[in-house]
Amino acid sequence: MLESSDTDTLNRIHELESALRERDELLQKQNSLLQSREQRIQLLEEALRYLKADKYGASREKLGEASGQRGLFNEAETIDELMQAVGVEPPLAARPLRDSAAPKGKPGRKALASHLPRVEVRHELPQEERVCACGSVLTEFDAEVSEQLDYEPAKIRVIRHVRPKYSCPCCHEGVKIAPLPAQLLPRSNASPGLLAWVATSKYVDGLPLYRLETIGERHGVSLPRATQAAWIIAVAKLLQPLINLMDELLRASGYIRIDETP
Repeated sequence: MLESSDTDTLNRIHELESALRERDELLQKQNSLLQSREQRIQLLEEALRYLKADKYGASREKLGEASGQRGLFNEAETIDELMQAVGVEPPLAARPLRDSAAPKGKPGRKALASHLPRVEVRHELPQEERVCACGSVLTEFDAEVSEQLDYEPAKIRVIRHVRPKYSCPCCHEGVKIAPLPAQLLPRSNASPGLLAWVATSKYVDGLPLYRLETIGERHGVSLPRATQAAWIIAVAKLLQPLINLMDELLRASGYIRIDETP
């Protein structure tokens, strides 16, 4: 039989264990709440940086990423989260680059840039529906026009340089052939257009060579990254005089500005 003091001790132990469990549960809830608030604060800070860059920064500026570069792979999801955090609905209409505002007095969406080529697609009424209730045939008097931005995927093609050979039909001598046009890389099968695309994609669009290799595979073309690297090095040597001239002009200016955007 347990004495009253032992019973009191056991009860006290149970009470302490129960109090500890309640405290642990409370701490867990508080930690969860703190983590949620911390995530919310980080999201709002990113939203603030994004809105500042969108309002005050240059049009090409991008939202600075954290050290983890979370936006590298899920940029669309990140921007959507930021928009939801600040209660802003993302615009579905693309902004024109040249034609800025609609005519005064006519509210609505801005006009698409006039310099872009237009492809007209007509949507005709069926012949049997071009009849009025009175029996007369309907005639066209006007048209309603709406425009959409479209994108035509890039094409990879092969340029065949065909050079006919000419010879004398009598003596069968004096064979002549037109010379090949000047090539940037004579020992390569890369055209100037392909070389320009590789260089622009890497240094302007920020695409690494392995991604360009993947794009080539999607078109059924082998573009090994080692080959692309060799092309870029060879083209850089050809562009060195232009680079030197740009460097001279830059150093001759009153001051040099750099982009320190994080």
